[in-house]
Amino acid sequence: MHRARRSSTHGLVIAMIVGVAGLVPVDTTADGQFTFDPCSCDLNHDHFVGLGDIPLLASDYHLGTNPIRSDINRDGFVNLLDVVWFAQGYFSGATGCP
Repeated sequence: MHRARRSSTHGLVIAMIVGVAGLVPVDTTADGQFTFDPCSCDLNHDHFVGLGDIPLLASDYHLGTNPIRSDINRDGFVNLLDVVWFAQGYFSGATGCP
């Protein structure tokens, strides 16, 4: 089941809430664009991006169980773009994540 696409403003509001709450480390540039932090792919908070994060991403992608956790690119949806971002974070070998 796919959800209807909301406006881009909705995704920005979600990203701002998540960033302010400090749930996932996200940096922004002066023009408000998000920059990728590989540690945002540490979904199980074990301080590195690894195999333990994949079931969480898969669950959030298919079931929508925790869309805030797995919305890596902060567009308001868990979709294939987040899978691509996760793969980049996974293969970056990120360790020492907060």
